[in-house]
Amino acid sequence: MRIYLSQLVALLALCTVQAFVSRGYPTIWLAQPPLPTQCLRLSSESEQTATAWFRGYQQPETKRGAFEAARRDAADQGFVLPCIILVNPFLDQNVGSVSRAMLNFGLTELRVVDPRCDINSEAARALASGSVEILENAKVFATLEEAIVDLERVMATTIRPRHMTQLVLNPSAAAKAAVTREAVSVAATTTTKCGIVFGRERSGLTNEEVALADTIVTIPTYSKFSSINLAQACNIMCFELWKRQIELEGVAPPEEWLHPRDGERMSRREDIDSLCTRLEALLTARNYQADENRREINYRNIRNVLQRTLTTKSEIDLLQGVLSSLSKSPI
Repeated sequence: MRIYLSQLVALLALCTVQAFVSRGYPTIWLAQPPLPTQCLRLSSESEQTATAWFRGYQQPETKRGAFEAARRDAADQGFVLPCIILVNPFLDQNVGSVSRAMLNFGLTELRVVDPRCDINSEAARALASGSVEILENAKVFATLEEAIVDLERVMATTIRPRHMTQLVLNPSAAAKAAVTREAVSVAATTTTKCGIVFGRERSGLTNEEVALADTIVTIPTYSKFSSINLAQACNIMCFELWKRQIELEGVAPPEEWLHPRDGERMSRREDIDSLCTRLEALLTARNYQADENRREINYRNIRNVLQRTLTTKSEIDLLQGVLSSLSKSPI
């Protein structure tokens, strides 16, 4: 499914804040500090895993049947995923945006406590954009106590400090606790174990509602402007849940990789050796660097530059064409 621009901006903002605060926060606040990224020359198998995320977008069935597919895929992989709980949502548009964020990241169970809007209105369905099944299958409860009665763990999202002692997790650590994986036969008959609670758009959760949870989830934000839109907060949390899911499944793409155009392959050492050998011959023929020792050092440096640069076969062919053109006319 496609992601709204506002959803993408929220996720990028979270990654920026995590990178900014990772040096100063204790582990419980930032359970997975970002590691230095590396630009990797992937094996063919890793490259297929990485590029699958792009190719999947081009599949004609990307949206069609996504709700049932998400349920089926989770069961097939043995995942027991959390439900999202909204308390007194006021704007039906926000509920629709939440449903889209959920299905973007493979979640399907929505519970709504005493909604102050029509969660199946045309406005909600429009913003759900292909995830209306979540709205249609949403469970509505009169109180939060009723909504969580069957759950083993309840996480309340809030940024405001509360006068109570509770475990506080960031979204990444919360996802580790919320997403579980069982044997497929067990997962097929296991109901949701965890619920993540989001409060009202204007005032969030009350102290009494937070007290019903065993864990607080706090999204690190700029301290002078910390309140996040309901749908964006849900989007960030769903993204972390999805990251944990694909991590457990072993199909997470690397943090950084080179994605060649369709039909292209990465350059091999023989391609680079051929280019370097030809370049060195042309330079030597034109009396490049009179000092032989210095010339050999420069040639080695040129090889190092090309060998540590990720290039495709067509890019090496392009450089070969440049050399052919330069060799035909005097400089």
